[in-house]
Amino acid sequence: MSGAPPGGGAELARANTELIFAFVESHQRGGARVELPLDGSKYRLERDRGPRQPKYEPDA
Repeated sequence: MSGAPPGGGAELARANTELIFAFVESHQRGGARVELPLDGSKYRLERDRGPRQPKYEPDA
């Protein structure tokens, strides 16, 4: 363990999700450029189930 934060993490996941929504919003606007952070979008991410704990098995 190095004590350093992971290479990915929650902040990177949030930024990538925002980009995905920006691509969708831009497409809906006919390819128009959209500014980030994306404000005023009507699209929302909906989950049909609760979060699950990932299954992890250490390497032998």
